[in-house]
Amino acid sequence: MRVFCYGTLRRGYPNHWVIKPFVASIELGVIRGTMHDGPGFPYVVQHGNGLVQGEWVSIHPGSESKALSAMDCLEGYRGAGQDNHYDRVLTQDALEPNIEGWLYVAGLGPDVHKRYPVIISGDWAQREALPYFAYGSCMNEVDFRRTCPTAKNMGTAKLPGYQRRFNGYSVARRGGITNIERKKGAAVEGVLWQIRNERERFCLDAREGVPRLYCKTAVRISLPTRQYGEGRWIMAFTYQLRNPFFTDWQPSLAYLKLLVNTPISDTALRNIVIRAIRARPQENLSRAY
Repeated sequence: MRVFCYGTLRRGYPNHWVIKPFVASIELGVIRGTMHDGPGFPYVVQHGNGLVQGEWVSIHPGSESKALSAMDCLEGYRGAGQDNHYDRVLTQDALEPNIEGWLYVAGLGPDVHKRYPVIISGDWAQREALPYFAYGSCMNEVDFRRTCPTAKNMGTAKLPGYQRRFNGYSVARRGGITNIERKKGAAVEGVLWQIRNERERFCLDAREGVPRLYCKTAVRISLPTRQYGEGRWIMAFTYQLRNPFFTDWQPSLAYLKLLVNTPISDTALRNIVIRAIRARPQENLSRAY
Protein backbone atom coordinates (compact mmCIF):
# COMPACT_ATOMS: atom_id res chain seq x y z
CA MET A 1 0.00 0.00 0.00
CA ARG A 2 1.13 3.53 -0.82
CA VAL A 3 0.11 6.96 0.46
CA PHE A 4 0.91 10.23 -1.31
CA CYS A 5 2.17 12.79 1.24
CA TYR A 6 2.48 16.45 0.20
CA GLY A 7 2.40 18.43 3.46
CA THR A 8 3.29 17.94 7.11
CA LEU A 9 3.53 14.14 6.72
CA ARG A 10 6.59 14.46 4.46
CA ARG A 11 10.08 13.67 5.70
CA GLY A 12 11.51 16.47 7.81
CA TYR A 13 8.12 17.99 8.65
CA PRO A 14 6.24 18.11 11.98
CA ASN A 15 3.80 15.24 11.50
CA HIS A 16 6.08 12.72 9.78
CA TRP A 17 6.32 10.90 13.15
CA VAL A 18 2.70 9.74 12.67
CA ILE A 19 3.61 7.61 9.68
CA LYS A 20 7.29 6.94 10.32
CA PRO A 21 6.85 3.61 12.24
CA PHE A 22 5.04 2.12 9.23
CA VAL A 23 7.32 3.34 6.43
CA ALA A 24 8.95 0.76 4.17
CA SER A 25 10.28 3.18 1.53
CA ILE A 26 9.80 6.71 0.20
CA GLU A 27 10.15 8.00 -3.35
CA LEU A 28 9.38 11.34 -4.97
CA GLY A 29 6.19 11.68 -6.99
CA VAL A 30 3.75 14.09 -8.59
CA ILE A 31 -0.03 13.97 -8.99
CA ARG A 32 -2.68 16.01 -10.81
CA GLY A 33 -4.47 18.65 -8.76
CA THR A 34 -4.28 22.12 -7.29
CA MET A 35 -2.58 22.94 -3.99
CA HIS A 36 -3.89 25.66 -1.65
CA ASP A 37 -1.95 27.24 1.20
CA GLY A 38 -4.04 26.61 4.31
CA PRO A 39 -3.53 27.86 7.88
CA GLY A 40 -0.17 26.20 8.53
CA PHE A 41 -0.72 23.22 6.24
CA PRO A 42 -1.75 22.67 2.60
CA TYR A 43 -4.95 21.44 0.98
CA VAL A 44 -5.13 19.63 -2.36
CA VAL A 45 -8.20 19.54 -4.58
CA GLN A 46 -8.43 17.26 -7.61
CA HIS A 47 -9.38 19.95 -10.12
CA GLY A 48 -7.48 21.68 -12.90
CA ASN A 49 -4.38 20.62 -14.77
CA GLY A 50 -1.85 21.64 -12.13
CA LEU A 51 0.79 19.36 -10.65
CA VAL A 52 1.30 18.63 -6.94
CA GLN A 53 4.72 17.50 -5.79
CA GLY A 54 5.21 15.16 -2.85
CA GLU A 55 6.34 11.71 -1.77
CA TRP A 56 4.95 8.24 -2.31
CA VAL A 57 5.23 6.44 1.02
CA SER A 58 5.14 2.65 0.86
CA ILE A 59 3.73 1.01 4.02
CA HIS A 60 5.17 -2.18 5.52
CA PRO A 61 2.94 -5.17 4.63
CA GLY A 62 0.72 -6.09 7.57
CA SER A 63 0.68 -2.60 9.09
CA GLU A 64 -1.66 -0.96 6.57
CA SER A 65 -4.65 -0.82 8.94
CA LYS A 66 -2.65 0.81 11.78
CA ALA A 67 -1.03 3.30 9.38
CA LEU A 68 -4.36 4.37 7.88
CA SER A 69 -5.94 4.65 11.31
CA ALA A 70 -3.15 6.96 12.50
CA MET A 71 -3.31 9.14 9.38
CA ASP A 72 -7.13 9.23 9.38
CA CYS A 73 -7.03 10.55 12.95
CA LEU A 74 -4.50 13.24 12.04
CA GLU A 75 -6.34 14.32 8.88
CA GLY A 76 -9.82 14.32 10.42
CA TYR A 77 -11.17 11.55 8.19
CA ARG A 78 -14.14 9.67 9.71
CA GLY A 79 -15.29 7.70 6.70
CA ALA A 80 -16.85 8.12 3.26
CA GLY A 81 -19.79 10.52 3.21
CA GLN A 82 -18.98 12.00 6.63
CA ASP A 83 -18.23 15.63 7.51
CA ASN A 84 -14.48 15.20 7.04
CA HIS A 85 -11.68 17.73 7.29
CA TYR A 86 -9.84 15.72 4.63
CA ASP A 87 -11.32 13.00 2.43
CA ARG A 88 -9.27 9.90 1.59
CA VAL A 89 -9.36 8.96 -2.10
CA LEU A 90 -7.39 6.79 -4.50
CA THR A 91 -5.09 8.47 -7.02
CA GLN A 92 -2.17 7.70 -9.30
CA ASP A 93 1.11 9.33 -10.19
CA ALA A 94 0.85 11.85 -13.04
CA LEU A 95 4.04 10.60 -14.69
CA GLU A 96 4.01 6.92 -13.69
CA PRO A 97 0.37 5.69 -13.89
CA ASN A 98 1.35 2.27 -12.54
CA ILE A 99 2.11 3.94 -9.18
CA GLU A 100 -1.10 4.51 -7.22
CA GLY A 101 -2.29 4.84 -3.65
CA TRP A 102 -4.23 6.87 -1.10
CA LEU A 103 -4.40 10.67 -1.12
CA TYR A 104 -5.93 13.03 1.45
CA VAL A 105 -7.80 15.85 -0.29
CA ALA A 106 -9.67 18.84 1.11
CA GLY A 107 -13.01 17.75 2.55
CA LEU A 108 -14.22 21.25 3.31
CA GLY A 109 -16.43 21.57 0.26
CA PRO A 110 -16.16 24.07 -2.61
CA ASP A 111 -15.10 26.98 -0.35
CA VAL A 112 -11.44 25.94 -0.19
CA HIS A 113 -10.56 27.72 -3.42
CA LYS A 114 -12.27 30.89 -2.17
CA ARG A 115 -10.65 30.92 1.27
CA TYR A 116 -7.06 29.91 0.52
CA PRO A 117 -4.62 30.99 -2.23
CA VAL A 118 -3.12 28.59 -4.75
CA ILE A 119 0.50 27.48 -4.40
CA ILE A 120 1.43 27.68 -8.07
CA SER A 121 4.63 25.66 -7.67
CA GLY A 122 2.56 22.75 -6.32
CA ASP A 123 5.25 22.12 -3.69
CA TRP A 124 4.45 23.08 -0.11
CA ALA A 125 8.07 22.52 0.86
CA GLN A 126 9.04 25.37 -1.45
CA ARG A 127 6.32 27.91 -0.81
CA GLU A 128 7.43 30.89 -2.87
CA ALA A 129 7.48 34.56 -2.02
CA LEU A 130 4.72 36.67 -3.55
CA PRO A 131 4.94 36.63 -7.35
CA TYR A 132 4.96 39.87 -9.33
CA PHE A 133 1.94 40.87 -11.44
CA ALA A 134 3.11 42.92 -14.44
CA TYR A 135 0.59 44.93 -16.46
CA GLY A 136 2.88 47.36 -18.35
CA SER A 137 6.27 47.13 -20.03
CA CYS A 138 7.28 44.23 -17.75
CA MET A 139 4.82 42.01 -19.63
CA ASN A 140 7.34 42.12 -22.48
CA GLU A 141 9.75 39.30 -21.71
CA VAL A 142 12.74 40.68 -23.59
CA ASP A 143 12.46 44.08 -21.91
CA PHE A 144 11.74 42.61 -18.47
CA ARG A 145 14.72 40.26 -18.50
CA ARG A 146 17.05 43.23 -18.75
CA THR A 147 16.10 43.78 -15.09
CA CYS A 148 15.28 40.27 -13.85
CA PRO A 149 17.13 37.74 -16.05
CA THR A 150 16.45 34.69 -13.84
CA ALA A 151 12.74 35.33 -13.17
CA LYS A 152 10.30 32.52 -14.00
CA ASN A 153 7.40 33.28 -16.34
CA MET A 154 4.28 31.86 -14.66
CA GLY A 155 1.86 32.75 -17.44
CA THR A 156 -0.98 35.21 -17.79
CA ALA A 157 -3.55 36.06 -15.12
CA LYS A 158 -6.13 38.76 -14.35
CA LEU A 159 -6.53 41.41 -11.67
CA PRO A 160 -10.30 41.81 -11.12
CA GLY A 161 -11.84 45.09 -9.99
CA TYR A 162 -9.22 47.28 -11.70
CA GLN A 163 -8.77 49.04 -15.03
CA ARG A 164 -5.58 49.94 -16.94
CA ARG A 165 -4.82 53.65 -17.38
CA PHE A 166 -2.07 55.73 -19.01
CA ASN A 167 -2.28 58.47 -16.40
CA GLY A 168 1.40 58.65 -15.55
CA TYR A 169 4.34 60.23 -17.35
CA SER A 170 7.92 59.04 -17.63
CA VAL A 171 10.83 61.13 -18.85
CA ALA A 172 12.77 57.94 -19.56
CA ARG A 173 9.89 56.49 -21.61
CA ARG A 174 9.22 59.91 -23.19
CA GLY A 175 5.47 59.68 -22.75
CA GLY A 176 2.55 58.20 -20.86
CA ILE A 177 2.99 55.06 -18.76
CA THR A 178 0.54 52.51 -17.41
CA ASN A 179 -1.18 52.46 -14.07
CA ILE A 180 -4.05 50.53 -12.47
CA GLU A 181 -7.09 52.04 -10.78
CA ARG A 182 -10.09 50.44 -9.12
CA LYS A 183 -13.17 49.99 -11.28
CA LYS A 184 -16.08 47.73 -10.42
CA GLY A 185 -16.65 44.97 -12.95
CA ALA A 186 -13.40 45.59 -14.83
CA ALA A 187 -10.30 43.40 -14.99
CA VAL A 188 -6.68 43.91 -16.02
CA GLU A 189 -4.83 41.11 -17.77
CA GLY A 190 -1.12 40.78 -17.12
CA VAL A 191 1.80 38.41 -16.65
CA LEU A 192 2.90 36.70 -13.43
CA TRP A 193 6.62 36.47 -12.67
CA GLN A 194 8.33 34.54 -9.87
CA ILE A 195 11.43 36.47 -8.78
CA ARG A 196 13.50 34.47 -6.30
CA ASN A 197 16.68 36.53 -6.57
CA GLU A 198 16.63 39.30 -3.93
CA ARG A 199 18.97 41.51 -5.95
CA GLU A 200 16.65 41.30 -8.94
CA ARG A 201 13.72 42.30 -6.73
CA PHE A 202 15.73 45.32 -5.59
CA CYS A 203 16.54 46.18 -9.22
CA LEU A 204 12.84 45.91 -10.14
CA ASP A 205 11.95 48.39 -7.38
CA ALA A 206 14.58 50.73 -8.77
CA ARG A 207 13.24 50.31 -12.30
CA GLU A 208 9.74 51.23 -11.12
CA GLY A 209 10.98 54.28 -9.23
CA VAL A 210 9.94 53.06 -5.76
CA PRO A 211 9.01 54.98 -3.67
CA ARG A 212 9.08 58.22 -5.66
CA LEU A 213 7.10 57.24 -8.78
CA TYR A 214 5.39 53.95 -7.95
CA CYS A 215 4.51 52.27 -4.66
CA LYS A 216 4.38 48.52 -4.12
CA THR A 217 1.02 46.97 -3.22
CA ALA A 218 -0.42 43.48 -2.67
CA VAL A 219 -3.31 42.35 -4.89
CA ARG A 220 -5.48 39.26 -5.32
CA ILE A 221 -5.03 37.71 -8.77
CA SER A 222 -7.45 35.38 -10.56
CA LEU A 223 -5.76 32.37 -12.17
CA PRO A 224 -6.76 30.91 -15.57
CA THR A 225 -9.74 28.58 -15.23
CA ARG A 226 -8.50 26.20 -17.93
CA GLN A 227 -5.37 25.44 -15.90
CA TYR A 228 -6.38 25.70 -12.24
CA GLY A 229 -10.17 25.44 -12.22
CA GLU A 230 -12.85 28.05 -11.63
CA GLY A 231 -12.36 30.62 -8.86
CA ARG A 232 -8.68 29.89 -8.11
CA TRP A 233 -6.60 32.84 -6.95
CA ILE A 234 -3.21 33.87 -5.59
CA MET A 235 -1.78 36.86 -3.78
CA ALA A 236 0.82 38.85 -5.72
CA PHE A 237 2.52 42.22 -5.56
CA THR A 238 2.39 44.94 -8.18
CA TYR A 239 3.04 48.67 -8.51
CA GLN A 240 0.69 51.67 -8.56
CA LEU A 241 1.50 55.28 -9.35
CA ARG A 242 1.80 57.43 -6.24
CA ASN A 243 0.47 60.59 -7.87
CA PRO A 244 -1.40 59.77 -11.08
CA PHE A 245 -2.84 62.47 -13.36
CA PHE A 246 -6.59 62.86 -13.75
CA THR A 247 -6.29 62.35 -17.52
CA ASP A 248 -4.29 59.90 -19.61
CA TRP A 249 -1.19 60.85 -21.59
CA GLN A 250 0.00 59.74 -25.00
CA PRO A 251 2.57 56.92 -24.64
CA SER A 252 5.62 56.94 -26.88
CA LEU A 253 5.64 54.71 -29.93
CA ALA A 254 8.50 52.64 -28.49
CA TYR A 255 6.54 52.04 -25.26
CA LEU A 256 3.42 51.01 -27.18
CA LYS A 257 5.41 48.49 -29.18
CA LEU A 258 6.58 46.90 -25.92
CA LEU A 259 2.94 46.49 -24.84
CA VAL A 260 1.76 44.95 -28.10
CA ASN A 261 4.54 42.32 -28.03
CA THR A 262 3.18 40.53 -24.96
CA PRO A 263 1.26 37.27 -24.42
CA ILE A 264 -1.93 38.89 -23.11
CA SER A 265 -5.19 38.94 -25.08
CA ASP A 266 -6.54 42.28 -23.81
CA THR A 267 -8.53 43.47 -26.85
CA ALA A 268 -9.08 47.00 -25.55
CA LEU A 269 -5.37 47.53 -24.89
CA ARG A 270 -4.36 46.06 -28.23
CA ASN A 271 -6.81 48.31 -30.07
CA ILE A 272 -5.32 51.37 -28.36
CA VAL A 273 -1.82 50.23 -29.23
CA ILE A 274 -2.65 49.35 -32.84
CA ARG A 275 -4.47 52.66 -33.46
CA ALA A 276 -1.57 54.61 -32.00
CA ILE A 277 1.04 52.71 -33.99
CA ARG A 278 -0.92 53.16 -37.22
CA ALA A 279 -1.27 56.87 -36.55
CA ARG A 280 2.45 57.08 -35.62
CA PRO A 281 1.85 59.72 -32.92
CA GLN A 282 4.46 62.37 -32.25
CA GLU A 283 6.83 61.67 -29.38
CA ASN A 284 5.71 64.49 -27.10
CA LEU A 285 3.55 65.32 -24.10
CA SER A 286 0.12 65.35 -25.74
CA ARG A 287 -2.99 64.14 -23.97
CA ALA A 288 -4.43 61.15 -25.71
CA TYR A 289 -7.69 59.76 -24.37
